Amino acid sequence: MQRSSLPFTTCRVLAGATLSLLICGASLAQVPPQPTPAPEVTVRVGPALAAKVRKLGETDVNEMVKSLADTVRVDLQGHHRANAPVRADLVLEDITPNRPTMQQLSDHPGLSMESIALGGAAVSGVVTFADGHTEPLSYSFRQNTLRDDIGAGQWTDAERTFDYLGDDLAHGHIPHSRLDIRVADSGFDQWRN
Repeated sequence: MQRSSLPFTTCRVLAGATLSLLICGASLAQVPPQPTPAPEVTVRVGPALAAKVRKLGETDVNEMVKSLADTVRVDLQGHHRANAPVRADLVLEDITPNRPTMQQLSDHPGLSMESIALGGAAVSGVVTFADGHTEPLSYSFRQNTLRDDIGAGQWTDAERTFDYLGDDLAHGHIPHSRLDIRVADSGFDQWRN
């Protein structure tokens, strides 16, 4: 007696369809991980920097405030560790350009974009963690030799400060260094017409 291959083929089709449904159902049942909410970062200008805004130029200071906020936000979002803060309320205490700002070039015609100085920044603030506790921070970086600033742009050392701070926070390290706030507006403040 010869067996019909129809029932075997039908069983294979049904088994394949059942397996496909099980796989699809299993993948639908898996809930994709929820994206981490963007950390909240606020930045305001400290009193020492506020006193220098007219000499540095409001546009440049505002750009640096935005740069600090964006850098820290991206670092916290992109490299967030469990022990990293979820909120940072920062104060940009001081910034020093490596090259003259537009306002400085306007105020001192003898300067050029080839003029160079030691730059940096100082930041303080408070960070908040997921469990609600807060911790103060203070961080500053100043370049100490022009040899390291060859080819520097206008705000290279200030941007470097923001990068270092953002990386520290993203890795859960809260800096507590003595702030280096310069009374002078930059290395260009000694220029006399």
